[in-house]
Amino acid sequence: MKKADKFKLLTFLSISLIIFLSSCIDTSVQVIPDSFNLRSQFKIVNLNAGVGNATFTIKDANGTTVTTVSNLALGSDGPAEFFDTPAGSKTFNISYSGITTPDEIKLSLPSDKKIRLFLIGDAATRTLVFTSQRYLEAAKGTDLGKSIFLPDTTGVMIFNGSIDAKIDSVNFSGGGVNKTLAVSVAPGKGSGGYSKIKTAASYNVTIYSGDAAVLTTTMQAQSESRYTLVLYGSKAASTLQSKSFLDD
Repeated sequence: MKKADKFKLLTFLSISLIIFLSSCIDTSVQVIPDSFNLRSQFKIVNLNAGVGNATFTIKDANGTTVTTVSNLALGSDGPAEFFDTPAGSKTFNISYSGITTPDEIKLSLPSDKKIRLFLIGDAATRTLVFTSQRYLEAAKGTDLGKSIFLPDTTGVMIFNGSIDAKIDSVNFSGGGVNKTLAVSVAPGKGSGGYSKIKTAASYNVTIYSGDAAVLTTTMQAQSESRYTLVLYGSKAASTLQSKSFLDD
């Protein structure tokens, strides 16, 4: 084969591969911005029942304190508004009112993402994990946000902060709504995205592990808004609790 023909063949194959890969990318879950913001926004939730109140001192890669979130009680979040900071390496120094052993946890905060961090575990095992909510540019009221903030629709993400109860499904009922989400969320994990539910002023929420209901609670909701519903505590100790947090 001549060199010119070989070059044409390789060029054709390369273009075909690019087109094929592009067609395999699913962009329906989140709208992807044209350019990325090298910042991150976060809130922290204390879901660890064994440590008491938790105080977080967050430092950047140079060891400079960027913010402090003080005395987060069990089932509460902070700061009051999502904190905006450059993305990348952060050190979380955590002290507790209920135990004497502090923690130093290093995390890399993702670029251009709004996230929620969760302190989970028990007195002996303490872990900090996070779930991503959306790109920063896809805020409510923006062109990018139109596809995720829908009229008469509420978005719900599930996070399992319990130490021993797997979440297999969650039922939402009330106000003409009766919808069950099959989620299969292990302890320390999130559902990986928001499920869309027709908005009702108040839902009756039943959380199932297998076929057994492990908790029944209520949740207030608004249209064109998104929430994280969390489970925390222990199934074995009969201390399971649930709470919803407004994300947007």
